[in-house]
Amino acid sequence: MWKEFKKVIGRGNVLDLAVAVVIGAAFTKIVASLAEAKSTGIPVIAYGQFLNDVINFLIIASVVFLLVRQANRFKEKPEVVAPVTRACPYCLSMVPLQATRCAFCTRELKAA
Repeated sequence: MWKEFKKVIGRGNVLDLAVAVVIGAAFTKIVASLAEAKSTGIPVIAYGQFLNDVINFLIIASVVFLLVRQANRFKEKPEVVAPVTRACPYCLSMVPLQATRCAFCTRELKAA
């Protein structure tokens, strides 16, 4: 059950959605503090509250970044697949590694 849960979480979709919700909620506070100052009709912006919300957002964003970085360690890394083609040095078309002649420009190629 734990492996299944880790597999679902590790896919990235769930983690991306969680990060988006948390960052969105933190950013909403910044926008709300500016909108609240505008809606009161007072020509003064509450810089203290705005600065507090920005610092709060930066703290939340850095913690989320550290959590995502740790979560990425658990993801399985894709296997590196050996290339099966190479670029022709004359016409830059992709030809198989084993080819001795380019199919596009018909020039002879050196063995790979």
